[in-house]
Amino acid sequence: MADLTATNPPLRIIEISPSAVLATIGFGALVFVAYLGSMGALVFLATGAVLILRQPGRILPEHLRHWAFYTLPIFCALSLLWSEVPSASLRFSVQLGLTFAVAIAIACKVRAPVFARILFALYLLAAIASLGAGSVRFDGAWLGVFGSKNAFAAVMATLVMLSAAFLFDKTAKPIWRWTALASLPIGLYMLIMAQSAGALILACLALALAPLLYFAARFSVRQKLVIALFAVLLTALALIAVFAFRDALFAVLLDYTGKDVTLTGRTDLWDVAGRLIAQRPFLGVGYQAFWVHGNPYAEMLWAMFGIDARSGFNFHNTYINNAVEIGLIGVALQVMILMAALWYALRWALMAPNATSVFFAIFMVQLIAGSFIEVSAFFQFNTRTILIIVCVIYGMRAVRAERAKKQTV
Repeated sequence: MADLTATNPPLRIIEISPSAVLATIGFGALVFVAYLGSMGALVFLATGAVLILRQPGRILPEHLRHWAFYTLPIFCALSLLWSEVPSASLRFSVQLGLTFAVAIAIACKVRAPVFARILFALYLLAAIASLGAGSVRFDGAWLGVFGSKNAFAAVMATLVMLSAAFLFDKTAKPIWRWTALASLPIGLYMLIMAQSAGALILACLALALAPLLYFAARFSVRQKLVIALFAVLLTALALIAVFAFRDALFAVLLDYTGKDVTLTGRTDLWDVAGRLIAQRPFLGVGYQAFWVHGNPYAEMLWAMFGIDARSGFNFHNTYINNAVEIGLIGVALQVMILMAALWYALRWALMAPNATSVFFAIFMVQLIAGSFIEVSAFFQFNTRTILIIVCVIYGMRAVRAERAKKQTV
């Protein structure tokens, strides 16, 4: 009998390797950290330590190569010198540094396509778990297994992005494309049920961007540049039009989303934050040293917005929130990382569009677009923080490989 495995090798959905398994367990613990609590963070740290210690001789040079990432947690740690809560700033900055270290290790030990498939499997599992055992808030908004609608919406939006990236990738195996086709409506439906208008709009934006990135691969480098410039001009014209008709558009948006004229208090928050930033513009009050019990401004805002738990609140803008804590210097360090991730992700996707590169590109576009209405990064034991770091490293690696390929031709 002929050996069928010679022509039909077994299908491998996820590469079975120690590094891939560790990355799956560690990142999965953070996906479900709202359910697991502190145990999720401990599992992430434990698997990350094993991932690093398995081949320390290989990992250490990679961390030295990507030393620039550590300027952010180091600056956050230095903020203990002027922080209003030095112990909190030191503890959380060390945890942020550890999160960066594990993220770098994942990017160096797990191939990008494998990690993308791991992400897809984990976020789909989160959606299934939310369908089967999720909870609903008092106002009807779905919380899934995440405890808050914002966390639930962020996970479902990422599932939509992953589904779109795999669905339009003609080089992906059929099982992944069929899975993407099935998971896409699930993600969109659960975004609607989460009642998060911002996350739904940004997910639809990402959904529209995915086929455009695949389509752009047909053009030459010069044509891509012309298209990019044309897109920038269109964006500028759109922004001018939005500014010109801002009052009418704002009224329509508020009416559609059911928000009040302050975007559910965001403008009031930003007004308070502006005064705080003016007091300490360059250094801030200390990393994660504002939303703490006993801080009179935090207590005032918690009381103003009815946050009885006195936790889980922020200024609903990445740059404003972080400027309060680590000042304009810290925000500048964060912006450099974000812009690097966006730059390399888009270059990677335009250079070699596939499910992995397109996902990271639309993820970064969505994250930066949403950073003006929510706090997207950078936090310890946070999945989006990890995705930003691995995006930069994967993107840099892909760009270097493409340059090397051109030099050898």
